Amino acid sequence: MIVGEVNEQWEPVIPLDVRGPTGRWRRINAIVDTGYTGTLTLPLELIEQLELKWDRIGGGKLADGRTIGFDVYEATIQWSGRSRSTWIAGCGGDALVGMELLRGLELNVQIRLGGSVTIAELE
Repeated sequence: MIVGEVNEQWEPVIPLDVRGPTGRWRRINAIVDTGYTGTLTLPLELIEQLELKWDRIGGGKLADGRTIGFDVYEATIQWSGRSRSTWIAGCGGDALVGMELLRGLELNVQIRLGGSVTIAELE
């Protein structure tokens, strides 16, 4: 189970360990974004620090209808107690956990400041 909390901006946030190919790792706070259909976004500065391996150029559609391109990298994350290889979209903003990482899991959010955020296996 992954446990986080709702922050002062009313965002559900979870801790996440991210590791690059050289073994460098960082614990980050990632916002759970149910409007993001991908796996995970990370700020470019963190991608550089972890020396993530570039894989390809990806594309996506934003909520306002614009289509954008972005670099895609590979990293390993600790997810529900297990190491998992995943694709990372490089971005200029916050780290976001998208719906692709949540596939097959249960997300519960208590919508209040400091409210509990839990991600668990479906029963």
